[in-house]
Amino acid sequence: MMSDLDLLDRYVREHRQEAFAALVDRHLKLVYSAALRQVRSPELAEEVSQSVFADLARSADKMEPQTILSAWLYQVTRRTAINVVRGESRRQLREQIALDITNLNANTSEWMAIEPLLDEAMEALDPPDRTAILLRYFEDKSLREVGQALGTSEDAAQKRVSRALDQLREFFSKRGRAVGVGGLAALISANAAKGDLNTDEDYRKALSGLRSAAESTFITTVLTPALNQYEQANQGQFPASISQLQPYFNPPVDDSILQRWEVAPKSTVPSLGVGDSIITQIAAVDADYDTRFGIGLNGSGSAGPQDWDAPGTGPSALLTPAIKAYAAANNGLQPTDLSQLAPYLTTPEEQAALQLAIKRSSR
Repeated sequence: MMSDLDLLDRYVREHRQEAFAALVDRHLKLVYSAALRQVRSPELAEEVSQSVFADLARSADKMEPQTILSAWLYQVTRRTAINVVRGESRRQLREQIALDITNLNANTSEWMAIEPLLDEAMEALDPPDRTAILLRYFEDKSLREVGQALGTSEDAAQKRVSRALDQLREFFSKRGRAVGVGGLAALISANAAKGDLNTDEDYRKALSGLRSAAESTFITTVLTPALNQYEQANQGQFPASISQLQPYFNPPVDDSILQRWEVAPKSTVPSLGVGDSIITQIAAVDADYDTRFGIGLNGSGSAGPQDWDAPGTGPSALLTPAIKAYAAANNGLQPTDLSQLAPYLTTPEEQAALQLAIKRSSR
């Protein structure tokens, strides 16, 4: 097996991309795990990893002969991770995660209060409403999938889910188990059909379910009514800023909640197709699992985790040249496995992007 420095020398002198790919494959686990311990976020750890291997590519021709590459990568990873953690947006991210965990713990006693009555409450719903709740919160289906199963639009599915949650809340309230609609959605999503939380993945999925349920309810019960009133008062115009909706919130919405949302062009989440401008979350807390929501003049919708990548960014965008090269060399066929792209990568950034894309696809 070639040494690290031999591979690096082959990359520098002969521009052999496969040599650099071998280095990435050999040391990705070290870099990613070191970054993850620092930033405590898989998404940020991936960003740090890409940055570290990009630094390696830029520094390859300056590396001293006695360099121990593992030690060099570890130091660069630590320095890069510290810089990321110091960023203001990253501090907000960690605070949001801590808040979600606190809320999850606080919800335990509320869940214990309603759990014995849940099946009776579900039985009291009309069959379509019961099906909507089962699909949305028991089986973690998107609103789009709920609509498809019920033979309705995504917007109609969202309204049906909201109406069913209202009926469940009233059922529990009459039996002395008062809980808000948003809180009820979060409780059911996190607990109704979930097993034990044994791994980091379990916790991330549970926390993401809480966020998605709360954000879906926020759109239905808070943002939609306020946006409708704004449009009526402004000749059908869409607000230029989320703050313009403040006079139309009843009751008022705290600024700390609105800071997670923004007015953005449709190109921000092109798959939604709900208008030329949309209101959507500014950033994900966990981009591997969180649902991205949007509301526009033509309704509302949701998109999967892949839609957190800005247009033209992310592993898929970086791999576009390699995909085109593969197709050109294979009579227009598309690759059926990501590893087939390896011979067509031309930059270190593409090498790192492929490794991360393979990692994401295995989750």
